[in-house]
Amino acid sequence: KKADGSLGFHWGVDMAARKGTPVSASAAGMVIEARREKDSRGYGNTIVIAHNNKYRTRYAHLHTMKVQVGQQVDRGQLIGTVGDTGLVRSRGKDASHLHFEVYVFGKKVDPLAFLS
Repeated sequence: KKADGSLGFHWGVDMAARKGTPVSASAAGMVIEARREKDSRGYGNTIVIAHNNKYRTRYAHLHTMKVQVGQQVDRGQLIGTVGDTGLVRSRGKDASHLHFEVYVFGKKVDPLAFLS
């Protein structure tokens, strides 16, 4: 569900994990977005990394963010921790998970094709 309660397609993949689990950058790049929950359009604490002119990745619903806009990151570098911020649904006590998205030339694509 979207913030207004309507249904919509869910881009990205949600990976269940305990709150506080480390989140690493999938590839080297520059942090171009590091938004707190109140400014993130439902993503909660969210980080976007530009890897080059073609690829960007989003890491959402984070508990903590360990990077800031303009920072260069390496593949595997700690960028935050898993959380349950923003619009999340809980089927139990803890709704913590990582929402991961991939953009190619600014368009959202299926991130499963990029995970190994």
